[in-house]
Amino acid sequence: VMVCGFDCILNATYMSPSKIVCKTGFGLGNGEVIVTTKSGGEDPMTPFPMWIPEDASDDEVTSTGVKRKPIAFDDPLGLRVATESVKYIINLLIGYLPLSGDSEITSEKFHPIRFLLEKHCNATFDDLKTGLQHLKEKVRSLSSGPQTFLKRNITNFLAAEAAKNDSWNRGLPTGKLEKSVIESYKLGSNLFDETLRRKDKADSIRNALGVLQRFRFLFNLPSNIERNVKNGEFELIINDYDRVRSLFANTEVQVFKKVLNEVELQIDRVRSILKQRLNKHIAPLEEQKRIIRYLVELDTVGDPAWECIVNKQKWLIDLFMSCREDHLRKDKELMDSDIDLPMPTRKTSILNTMQPAEEMCDLLAENLPSLWKLGQLHIDGAFSAGQAQDQIRLRNELTIHKKPFSVVVGELIRLFANLLKACFLPAALADMNSSQRSYLGIWPSLKKQNVSSEAKILENCITVIRSCLFRLAPLDIPSTITGCLQDLCNEIKYRCAITACEAALKDISTCGYYDSWILKNEGDKYLTDAPHKFEATVNSVLTILKGHVLKVEAGEIENNTVHQNLQKDSLTQICKMFLVYNDRLNKIVSSLQLNKEDSTEGDPITKKTSAIEQELAEGGQSFNQFQRLLVISSDCFYVKDHVLTRVINVLHSQNFDTANMHSGIRQEFDNLEKKIFKLYIKHKGSPIVTEMQDNMYVGNFSWDIPRPVRDVSNYIKETLLRLVEVHAEITSVSPGLAEKIMTKLAEHISKQMSRLIRGVNTFSSEGRLQAHCDLSAFTKIAYGYFNDRALAEISAAIMYVNAAQTISSESESIVAKFLKFSEFQFYCFQIHQLSSL
Repeated sequence: VMVCGFDCILNATYMSPSKIVCKTGFGLGNGEVIVTTKSGGEDPMTPFPMWIPEDASDDEVTSTGVKRKPIAFDDPLGLRVATESVKYIINLLIGYLPLSGDSEITSEKFHPIRFLLEKHCNATFDDLKTGLQHLKEKVRSLSSGPQTFLKRNITNFLAAEAAKNDSWNRGLPTGKLEKSVIESYKLGSNLFDETLRRKDKADSIRNALGVLQRFRFLFNLPSNIERNVKNGEFELIINDYDRVRSLFANTEVQVFKKVLNEVELQIDRVRSILKQRLNKHIAPLEEQKRIIRYLVELDTVGDPAWECIVNKQKWLIDLFMSCREDHLRKDKELMDSDIDLPMPTRKTSILNTMQPAEEMCDLLAENLPSLWKLGQLHIDGAFSAGQAQDQIRLRNELTIHKKPFSVVVGELIRLFANLLKACFLPAALADMNSSQRSYLGIWPSLKKQNVSSEAKILENCITVIRSCLFRLAPLDIPSTITGCLQDLCNEIKYRCAITACEAALKDISTCGYYDSWILKNEGDKYLTDAPHKFEATVNSVLTILKGHVLKVEAGEIENNTVHQNLQKDSLTQICKMFLVYNDRLNKIVSSLQLNKEDSTEGDPITKKTSAIEQELAEGGQSFNQFQRLLVISSDCFYVKDHVLTRVINVLHSQNFDTANMHSGIRQEFDNLEKKIFKLYIKHKGSPIVTEMQDNMYVGNFSWDIPRPVRDVSNYIKETLLRLVEVHAEITSVSPGLAEKIMTKLAEHISKQMSRLIRGVNTFSSEGRLQAHCDLSAFTKIAYGYFNDRALAEISAAIMYVNAAQTISSESESIVAKFLKFSEFQFYCFQIHQLSSL
């Protein structure tokens, strides 16, 4: 114990771990109080000075002649001693009291009552109680051991030692005293050696137990670590480990070093357990973050966060490849088992290729967010907080050769995209070498896949990838990393659009649109179900374009170049659908046996269907070849004016450039209509003209022979009846085309009739009247279908006849009589004429 530079160990008393009482040397001012232990520890103490008065009398001389300072009276009760005046009164009182004994505490005849009367006669009861407590404390301090006894009697021992030395120096006879001391020493040794040995052993055991008690935290730490590991209380382990390192990091005590080595072994085991838990990648992100923080605080070698990122990437890759292997095996089994199965069952097996895509998308969408967030925390240094700079520098040196985190995520997304391409777009992987292509897998079902099933699968695949992109959108991953996933989505969109168009083209070119000639009324026309089937086919493609291909949802990045190319190619395919349908109609028109229909015998108005027509007739309705030609014309007109318009409106709503689409397709259908009208006029008008020319001169009729004129000629009646037949045929299947066809036919017949009349060289007066009646009757009945050219032809014929006024009046009466009797037969012409007027 050093107080102001003086060693006070000889008169210092150890009271408690926090209190030492000692007497200082001579000095003035402030100074340090330093306590040094046997183990080498030093600690400054807080001084608490107390003044102890001493008797100021002169030095006394002992029997040996040595001067010493008299020892002041130390009251055992710690109270103030009574004054001399009070003592005189007390002495008088004692003379009258029968008290024996002495008041000196060292006397054998000590009497406590006499002591109290002489020393503390003026003390109160409370003062005596306080003195009793002081006495008890003093007795307790004296009973602490021989060392304390020596410290308290050090003055007496020093005085005895000085007297002995003084006697030897003066040559005083001390042989007897020396002999007595030696005998006392031997006797004491014989009496107390064993006791002292046992005391030393007990002291050593006591010291060992004291060390164990004092450092029980260190000695109990290995077992505490093991218990905390079982309970999962890693926070306590880290706190205890930090504490033991701060306290015993530089210790040289072998016992402590041994315990510290055991602690390090336990900590290594804790690190291994935490790494095992960290490698269980199904753990939530918060738990992974907590484990990484534990490993960092335990000073794990390396970078736990980066190791977790790399291991999680490998784990996800293994999951992808495991999913691929499982479904490749199932796909091969299905393909081997359904070789001889019908197509519906085979299509079901082909649709199973969607399962690996859905599973891999779920794997990526469920695990990539945690990997990305973990990587961002690692980049931001969230796991290095609180570490020393040298630890961070060392960790950076260990990870300096590692690839960037963006590359880790990019490799994972690129593998995912290539696996999906192997499932749905194998042609996109044609540039890969054989080993890489084999690593991604070759699906047997793709060899048996048709365009229809492929379009449906790609449509579903777009939905799955969009769902994955939507779930990854909140992560804000840079487009440089997700670019391959965006490219995959665009490629599948493009392939889906083209495949859907190819499937539609195949359906249009091969589907039996005209296997059934069942008509449905559509306003002023009768149509087959072919236009509606065609429109449904085109609309299915438009639905895919609107709902899957052209739509940009959350998570997708629109590529204008890809979008424009997709619109351009899709529009080209849709235009091709109309052209293929038009070509299909052309082929059907060319396949109709119109020449054979002309030679069919029977009633001119109510012909029966031939054997060939009966074989082609289905659904309870039968039509001849000309009726079918008219039905095709109605279908063509409906597709051109209605279906095309609706499709263009839908495309325009999706920002398609349809400027040249309408005119180009409409021109093709107009050409088909012209072809149909030309064929119909040719096959219907030519027989009428031929028959009219033959009937004009039947019975040796001649225009220059005088014959009475009583009625319109029979060839006019036959011609009008044939027109009625044609009108009935047209209105039976396509009333809306009646005016157009009948106008063309009336023009053709008028032209031929005018040619025949103007070809006559000589007319008799009766012949002129007959010609005028014929032309006038034909004109008045068929006037509703006359155009300017037909009127011009008839007018030219009438002028050629050059009939007089009297002939015209007579002609009108004959024609009026004819019209009256044939009103019912030509009622169809009258209805149209009235409606046109």
